[in-house]
Amino acid sequence: MQELDRRYRDWRGVEVQVIGWDREKRQVIFRRPGYLHDCMQPLERFQEKFRRVDA
Repeated sequence: MQELDRRYRDWRGVEVQVIGWDREKRQVIFRRPGYLHDCMQPLERFQEKFRRVDA
């Protein structure tokens, strides 16, 4: 897994922290505020539903 530290906003306006990229499985790993577990989305779905937040 490649570690990352980027901010994105989902389709509902909730900001998430992208913490990694699994090249083998082609999944984006991220954390939602207040949620105990890491979340994963296939790259294609993530690109459809999330937009990068400018620093």
